[in-house]
Amino acid sequence: MHGMACYSTWEIIDKTADSLTLRMPLTSPWPWQGEVIQTFLLENDALVLQLEVHSYADTFPASAGWHPWFAKKLTPQNTESLQVLFDADWQEEAGSDELPTGNRISPQVGPWDDCFGFYDGVKVKLLWPGKLAMTMTMTSWLPANSLVVFDKQPDATCINPLTQAPNAINLTPEFVTPDKPLVIETRWQFTPES
Repeated sequence: MHGMACYSTWEIIDKTADSLTLRMPLTSPWPWQGEVIQTFLLENDALVLQLEVHSYADTFPASAGWHPWFAKKLTPQNTESLQVLFDADWQEEAGSDELPTGNRISPQVGPWDDCFGFYDGVKVKLLWPGKLAMTMTMTSWLPANSLVVFDKQPDATCINPLTQAPNAINLTPEFVTPDKPLVIETRWQFTPES
């Protein structure tokens, strides 16, 4: 996790046999009062994650997401590596500092350290041939959703679902108000591959 949540303390506010809800107050150095609520829910064949950013009083810019890493091979005996399959509507053009410039280009082939955009929510399939498939979907209240894919490491790939592209908070920010929290949800559905 990056940003405010990376090194902060989370408080357990609810737990059941199949769910966990955590709370993190937004405190210094964050200049506005609020909190983040994160829920993990286990379903029969899926993990659902929900993140909410709330403001107590002021309007402020915010973006949210997760930063999960996945092994390219499930066991050392695997001969085939992880395949990342998705159909993005656009790719964010990267500047010389590797941050998105705000310009949209046609999706390019990997390897990637890039951000992709989706008009109708993120949908990406992670496939470990002959072993396992995971379909990750994401929804939020924003008009477009983003996915950062980093697959340049030999042993792992990062699939990062976000409400906005990196640096969008500085270019075209979305705002949280006391009446309108930022809410993002991702569902990871698992199916065996034979």
